Amino acid sequence: VCLAFLGLLYKIWRDAAGEDRPLAAAAALTIMMVGLHSAFDFDLSIPAVAFMFFAIIGALQGYVLSWRSGAINNKTVKNRGADRNGPVFRIILSALGLVLAAGLTITSALFYTAQTIGDKGSDALKKEQLNQAESLFARAARLDRSEARYPLNLALINSVYFREKGDRTYYTEALSYAELAQNLEPYNLENNAMLLRAYYLLQRTDLQLKACQAVIDGNPFIGQSYETLAKISMDSAWACLDKNQLDGARQYFVLVLQTRNEMPANVIGSVSRLNLAAGQSALFL
Repeated sequence: VCLAFLGLLYKIWRDAAGEDRPLAAAAALTIMMVGLHSAFDFDLSIPAVAFMFFAIIGALQGYVLSWRSGAINNKTVKNRGADRNGPVFRIILSALGLVLAAGLTITSALFYTAQTIGDKGSDALKKEQLNQAESLFARAARLDRSEARYPLNLALINSVYFREKGDRTYYTEALSYAELAQNLEPYNLENNAMLLRAYYLLQRTDLQLKACQAVIDGNPFIGQSYETLAKISMDSAWACLDKNQLDGARQYFVLVLQTRNEMPANVIGSVSRLNLAAGQSALFL
């Protein structure tokens, strides 16, 4: 693929008119730099990088096709009265490029600022400065709405507030932030652990199990996810038995057995807790 691309670049350089060679060379260099950068850092799964990469490839493809049609040698090619080689067209093209570059620059600056503020929020959270951490994470979440870490920490902070003060406002806020974080990154194991902690503080066993099941559905070969689901289910079942709520305990026992039966054979990691829970569940049922 690399040799074929280099051959194409040589053909572009050989066939391009003298004044068009810098444009072809700039486009080719851009493609090579993006490709090289994708091999080590941000790959083409990032929309902004992929958009620029394929837009430039499309421009080169159109350039090659224009040679075949003979239009590249016509210095007065017009489209609806606009001279493509004239200064107006070049000014418009330059302006569009500047707008696109400015948009990407502003977006990158917002993401970087959000990350910096979010890191400060993490430091404040480690020092148990919840008010300051909440303010910082809220600012970061407004700047970058694609990062799950910020609403996740806000959910955890509001869960702590609810547990300490009992105010239902914090309960509602925590659930809202938790739902947002889960929608952004539903299969992230690290985030899921924090999400489970928030739901535990909110005393929402159903949401804990739902979050665990979402991770299992996303990747059914991680043993830790089954272990977490087994622990939550059995703790809830014991709590129901202590209150003589047999039907409530039964649904958790059934869930454990069902999960164990549906678990694939080649799971990565230990599932000893799940196996023990399945045996206990079968015995109690």
